Amino acid sequence: MKKNKQQQNSVVGSLISIVFAFIIFSIVLTNAPVWAQDNKNDLVITTLFDSKSSNKDLKTGWGFSCLIQGTEKTILFDIGSDDAIINMDKLRINPASIDVLVISHDHFDHTVGMPAFLKINKKAKTIFVPCDSVKICNNVFTTGAMGTDIKENALIIKTAKGLVVITGCAHPGIVEIVQKAKQMFPKDEVYLVMGGFHLSMEREIIVQMIVSDLKKENVRKIAPSHCTGDLAESLFKEAFGAD
Repeated sequence: MKKNKQQQNSVVGSLISIVFAFIIFSIVLTNAPVWAQDNKNDLVITTLFDSKSSNKDLKTGWGFSCLIQGTEKTILFDIGSDDAIINMDKLRINPASIDVLVISHDHFDHTVGMPAFLKINKKAKTIFVPCDSVKICNNVFTTGAMGTDIKENALIIKTAKGLVVITGCAHPGIVEIVQKAKQMFPKDEVYLVMGGFHLSMEREIIVQMIVSDLKKENVRKIAPSHCTGDLAESLFKEAFGAD
């Protein structure tokens, strides 16, 4: 409890508001862990660290980290290993160029790389749980702390094609996180949900129910990783397609 209060006191709640406009928005999966399109107005989401990667040059392990670019401010979502910084170097990404660090929850596989990152980048604003929903900039928000036993934030990005929802582990439930995003923005459909879904230990029948529920929520694209598990990933691929 005392630790949580100390973490909460360390939250920097004051962020600069920025212009965030997507004239054309397109996301495709390439051989590198990058979701991108070449148009300068596109959103680019790069997976910096995960348990597996199609790019053999990148270090892998148990944890998650991704980078959001295509905005005036660059956002780092989770940093589950010091290896994420090594991968940034291999991808020619300067850690000092990152403006905002968002931590989904306080588990080691999402926070271990923080000291190394903050040693390099002393200017980045930090959003940490537990906290309420935060507007990071125009069209970029956190859900606010969700869940009971494990508090967790997810990231929501408004785009021309719909909402992009990024999760760390989805401890509160991936369906519940998607529903929260839709409650916050009832006029928007959910275009993409990506990140860890915490389904690696779930039975197939439970995963099938979650797939069905996400279909009912009209989610268009799914990009599961980290703690989702091979079985769940294969079922999502079957239901939503490989792209």
